[in-house]
Amino acid sequence: MKPRWLLLTGFGIYSLALLISAPAALFDGQLQKFSSGSLRLAEADGTLWKGSGKLEIRTADGRTIHRKDLSWRFQAERLLFGNMTWLLDMDQGAQIVPLALFPGGVKIAHINIDLPAAALAHVVPDFAEFGLVGDLTFEGKEIRLTQDSMDGSASLRWRNAGLALSPVSPLGSYEINFVMEGPATTFNLNTLSGPLQVDGEGSWIPGSRPVFLSTAEIPEEFESRLAPFLRLIAVERGPGRFELGYR
Repeated sequence: MKPRWLLLTGFGIYSLALLISAPAALFDGQLQKFSSGSLRLAEADGTLWKGSGKLEIRTADGRTIHRKDLSWRFQAERLLFGNMTWLLDMDQGAQIVPLALFPGGVKIAHINIDLPAAALAHVVPDFAEFGLVGDLTFEGKEIRLTQDSMDGSASLRWRNAGLALSPVSPLGSYEINFVMEGPATTFNLNTLSGPLQVDGEGSWIPGSRPVFLSTAEIPEEFESRLAPFLRLIAVERGPGRFELGYR
């Protein structure tokens, strides 16, 4: 029996050593798999427990459209509460984000990401033809992800929003609020400021196209400039009032 126990003990020590020294590059493989290649961790250095790299958003052909410094460290003391937690440091201390693994999923809280509006076209390819301009800010309060569901709430603000062919720029600033429950995400759109007043709502289930319906209203002083443009992408429902749908 002694040789068998020695063999098992040796295998256990070897497995633990591999786990402790697991390279940070393993994060890149998991990100790539989870996001179908749109998220990557470049220049990964260190281990799974403490390391750094560059978090990148990439297009389908591999071009990087956004890059953010990222480092992480494992919080061993959180094991006492039954989960594995890392602190993610984005942009060299500008933002600290806790990420926790639980059986079957992951939880991330207090995340704030700034992106160029053009990046949205790589999430919803049909938006590419509009030539989105402006700046996006994504804020997630607490989001739980499993293989089959998403739960939580988030918001997306689009500042100085515009479209490449629009005769008026910017069109305004807007906010989309998301509620994620199980496999479905519902959202509503509100205008924060600007000449083009847009309100709408929609829903999305991973693996399908989003469903979205909105109404747009133009103040009289902008109608002569914006109405001809909106007639190209929306249905006119009355003077200065348009309906835009996506499904």
